[in-house]
Amino acid sequence: MGEVFIKMFPLILLALLGFLLQKGTKSIDIAVLGKLSLYLLTPATIFLGAYKTPLEWQYLMVPFLVFTITAFSTLLLVFFLRKLFPQSPYTEPAFVSATGNVGYFGLPLVLAFFGESSLSLAVLGMMGFTLSESTIGAFIMARGHHGAQKAFMTVVKLPSVWLFLVGIGIHILGLNLPSSVLFTIEQLKTTYITIGMILIGISFAGFQMDTIDWKQVMKMITVKHFWQPLWFFVLVPVFALFFTFDPLFQKILIIQSLCPIAGNIIIYASVFHQKINDIVVALLISTILAFIIIPAFMVLF
Repeated sequence: MGEVFIKMFPLILLALLGFLLQKGTKSIDIAVLGKLSLYLLTPATIFLGAYKTPLEWQYLMVPFLVFTITAFSTLLLVFFLRKLFPQSPYTEPAFVSATGNVGYFGLPLVLAFFGESSLSLAVLGMMGFTLSESTIGAFIMARGHHGAQKAFMTVVKLPSVWLFLVGIGIHILGLNLPSSVLFTIEQLKTTYITIGMILIGISFAGFQMDTIDWKQVMKMITVKHFWQPLWFFVLVPVFALFFTFDPLFQKILIIQSLCPIAGNIIIYASVFHQKINDIVVALLISTILAFIIIPAFMVLF
């Protein structure tokens, strides 16, 4: 357990740095950093993973399998929330079900646990979560503020899905990017992790406790740490019966489902004028829980 926490310690330091910077300066614009991540760093990381994806059926299917699990769980969740809580907004819990912090939080963790050789496997899972976040999650958040047509156009404008397809296409065609281009994209990937953890710390520094809807917070926590992992624990072994998955691959997907609420929820909430305080509190609690749950999973399994 101690070794696991040592590997996670740099992530904690980055989040703490973001917290202290915001507390000290009170001038860091979370929306600017969020858009930088959403429109540049995340797409670059997704493109790199797609470009490096092995051209084998079992690997190419992984993002779509992850997307299938998150899409199924999210749509089912929306159905239940609208039946059980007709007067409460369902956008934030549904977005939580559609994705997870598998990039800023999960990617460096997987690399710390399993080494650089696990990068392609981790990014394949990450691409599935990002596809879900950039389509179903983005539509749900946009739909909470806009009509269906404008919400759909918001999804179409997000670059991550398009760069995923471009990366796969370049790889299938056998085209080789210049080493200088790959080096630049690698640097963006590293920046993605750094900025992401700092962004989480910044968001923790800005919330106020006096206007928290604790019922909404608990819905988000329950969805992220029970509802979503439940479907991965059940369906990943089922998919493994039909596709030849490396046991390590299955473990990585489970770890990714145990990751905390995606930090990008702050970005989407800012863009679509959702209530930030509830989200930040849920994100804080979820991140703390993940720092406990994931090491426990690594020790037990």
